[in-house]
Amino acid sequence: MNRSIRSSFAWALERALRYAIGTCVIAIVLATALSGAAAEQFATSAYLAAFFAALALLFGRIVGRASEEPDAAIPVFPPFFTFSIAVTLILAVVVPLVSQPGAEALVVAGSLALVAAVALVRSGVALSALSFVKRGIAALTPIRDVVGVGVCLLLVAAFLRGAPADQAAALAYALMIVAALLLAETLIGWARLLRWLRLRYARANEVLDEAGAQVGRRAARCAAIVAAIALAAASLSPHRGAEAFAFAAFFAAACAAFGVAIACWRRSAH
Repeated sequence: MNRSIRSSFAWALERALRYAIGTCVIAIVLATALSGAAAEQFATSAYLAAFFAALALLFGRIVGRASEEPDAAIPVFPPFFTFSIAVTLILAVVVPLVSQPGAEALVVAGSLALVAAVALVRSGVALSALSFVKRGIAALTPIRDVVGVGVCLLLVAAFLRGAPADQAAALAYALMIVAALLLAETLIGWARLLRWLRLRYARANEVLDEAGAQVGRRAARCAAIVAAIALAAASLSPHRGAEAFAFAAFFAAACAAFGVAIACWRRSAH
């Protein structure tokens, strides 16, 4: 994980741990002071806050401590006032939810998602993602225009009859195909893909060319050796055996000559 992102997650987990402990304490006090369904709801809220505090402490140990930061400016509101308002808002959201069945897991998951969102915003990842989305929307402007023209043609075709309606619909469908191709080019990047395929093809061609050259040289050498051995055997064998060895020598010599010719052609080509 990036150091800045790790530090932002550690900072968010530390604040979440503080708010969870404060929420747990306030909920326990209210649960003991009240009675009935309200006391049960606040007790469940305290249990959830304690469970979330344990998770925040565990994740904080895994992520580590936040990096030291310079002294911040004087806050607009006192920290205690801000902390109290945050705890009150947490209780106002959590207490009505805990009365619903199966909402405990939703509360914990939502709290963890909120901590992750705060950490991503603090680290700048969210702003980078937003700028990336804005660039993507700007790149999709021609596609949007093409789709808009196609939709207008479809609307025109809906009010027409006969051949003009068919022509307008066909043109609209053609524009939709063009928009789909533009979208595919934007998402995949056909130019980069074709460039990558061209480089891979050139590399594979070089490897195969080199492998073919080595195989050709070795094949020509082996064929020459076989031709020499077959000629020697043909000279020492009887008449019928000599014909077979002579044919083998001729065939091997032809293969060797073909291999040498291919090697000479490749050398002159390069």
